[in-house]
Amino acid sequence: MVKDVGCWKWENLSFELPSSTISSILGVLVDKDSQKEDIPVWQYNSKGMVDVKTAYFFIMGCLDGEKDNLRLKGINVQNNCPICSSHPETLEQLFKNCVVTKQVWNSVRGIVFTYTLWSIWLARNRLVFDKKVFTHNTVASSALAKASEFYHLQPKNKVDKRMITLSIRWNPPPSGWVKINSDNSYDPE
Repeated sequence: MVKDVGCWKWENLSFELPSSTISSILGVLVDKDSQKEDIPVWQYNSKGMVDVKTAYFFIMGCLDGEKDNLRLKGINVQNNCPICSSHPETLEQLFKNCVVTKQVWNSVRGIVFTYTLWSIWLARNRLVFDKKVFTHNTVASSALAKASEFYHLQPKNKVDKRMITLSIRWNPPPSGWVKINSDNSYDPE
């Protein structure tokens, strides 16, 4: 937004926004005289919300060469793993070789892989940005809780195949009728 004018200068953008995004932005009332600071949002997707896809690319970028970019933007980034401080931080160090990460993997015994990666990443970010220390047990518990929640929220489309036992006894047909007995079962699969 152009300061003191209260309107957007779309031509200053280095890229073109979809019209739906422009409409969403224009729909937000902005007080040009407000003294309030802007609030940070996730800049890597159009809605300002963290999602798995953009978080993955952000992680890859941060840990594989983007640290210099972050330093240029005034963000203090250390070279060593912020969890154990013993080796340079790489994806392999963070998710596989870090002493604490190994303890996390041992705690979950190889299950819930995706949720464990995500929980390690979140714990690492809380340590780096909020200085919140964690234990391998809290990370493992968080991963298991998230995996369990995901599992239980999945739709269950399986056919209920409980058997019902009926006691059936043969009876002769009424007088004047013919009875044909047969055996049949049906399985839709």
